[in-house]
Amino acid sequence: MEIFSPEALTSAYLEGHEHIRRIFFSRRTHGQICFVELTAIISRHPITGHIIAFLTEQECNDDKVKQTIINKILANQFDMIAYLSNGHYHITIGDGALITRGSIFPKERQGDYWTYISEQVIPVLHGDAEQKENMAASLMPETIAKEIKRKVPYEANIICDVDGDVFYKRFDFYLVDEQAEFYIILKSDTTAIQREQEARNEQLRNALEQANQANVAKTAFLSSMSHEIRTPMNAIIGLDTIALSDPELPERTREHLEKIGGSARHLLGLINDILDMSRIESGRMTLNHAEFSFREMLEQINTMINGQCQDKGLTYECKIRGKVDDYYIGDDMKLKQVIINILGNAVKFTPAPGNVTFVIEPMNEFDDQVALRFIMKDTGIGMDKEYLPKIFEAFSQEDENKANKYGSTGLGMSITRNIVEMMNGTISVDSEKGNGSTFTVNITLKKSYRKNETVSDILPKDLDVLVIDDDPVALEHARVVLGDAGIRAETCTNEEEALDMIRLRHARRD
Repeated sequence: MEIFSPEALTSAYLEGHEHIRRIFFSRRTHGQICFVELTAIISRHPITGHIIAFLTEQECNDDKVKQTIINKILANQFDMIAYLSNGHYHITIGDGALITRGSIFPKERQGDYWTYISEQVIPVLHGDAEQKENMAASLMPETIAKEIKRKVPYEANIICDVDGDVFYKRFDFYLVDEQAEFYIILKSDTTAIQREQEARNEQLRNALEQANQANVAKTAFLSSMSHEIRTPMNAIIGLDTIALSDPELPERTREHLEKIGGSARHLLGLINDILDMSRIESGRMTLNHAEFSFREMLEQINTMINGQCQDKGLTYECKIRGKVDDYYIGDDMKLKQVIINILGNAVKFTPAPGNVTFVIEPMNEFDDQVALRFIMKDTGIGMDKEYLPKIFEAFSQEDENKANKYGSTGLGMSITRNIVEMMNGTISVDSEKGNGSTFTVNITLKKSYRKNETVSDILPKDLDVLVIDDDPVALEHARVVLGDAGIRAETCTNEEEALDMIRLRHARRD
């Protein structure tokens, strides 16, 4: 009655209000309780001059519920919703009184947008001069008009220092009409989200630091222990070789010694894998850049792999497609390690009768670089397609039973991939269960302009070798191995004795 009585409507009309609308909670005549919208349209009769009010009433339960839901949801996500038109803002949802801390809510519910930004936002921006300048620029009308063409909504994030504390704010701008420069502004406080993210990042940094420290400790331990184990392992292998050289050795004892030697060499290989992995993880593995004979490297690989294939009853074939140079510049030891790792696995996982193929083909040449492709293919047991993405992970094994059967740490392929990547190369694999595997390695080497030199054949029986070592077991091991190859070897345990022996040979012109 205070709003819709004849006196109130007359007074409202005389004050310039011609349209009055209010929503009330009402009990209808049939007992229903609902929201109703009461509207009065007021005008003056053109003939009599009387003030006339047309009143309408409409049930608006649905509209009221919908509007309340929208307001509540939006109010939970945004502390201010406004529209911006021709440089003027008008707040539709939001109440500055409800923002207890860090408020940059406009003092007026409508007004000039630039006045609000320059008087209430820019003065409290937090950061250095460049950061403040960038944040202020992100809220400029011209920036909004430009950026909103590229992405909707256009999001501007700023940091404010209010009452001695730092707060994070976000403005989302939506385009309604470009020609009318009409936008919707959604402003929210993201301080809690940012601080939670910073706390999470700090936890991650701490966890990463702890993991790195643990990894360094593990790497140092593995490296130290591997070195310690390698010394007695070399002694075992040396003594085993010396014992096997005895021509009067009983056959049964020889079998035992051969098994001991095989197991010791396998264990030494595992230790070397662990050492390589520890060097890679610690960043201590480096590459050499020296000229090397590609032909000699290939001969060494073929001699080793062909011997393994013959022992197992496999056919080995090496093919060169195209012209390769005699010399390149790079790390031939690491390259050889990569190729032998892959070909060794091919031999290991290929049952007889089977084939192992090694193909080398030059690819592109650019400046002083040459790209070479190495393709290693076998007809072995192959791998499941699902396992292929994991093959280069450390300690990865498709089947533990097969790992036990064939002997594997799961480090070989991880080491191989790391070395290839250190050489700025790529490695890929294609395999199918029961149909073998194909590994492809692409490596770039520097060109060498040295031409092949004729190398005379060296006969082992023409060689004299001096072996110097303070370990008598190592000396005897070397003497036996060289002797098996037909090379005469003398030994000594210190450098003074070695120099005397060398001087004596020179004096004899021998």
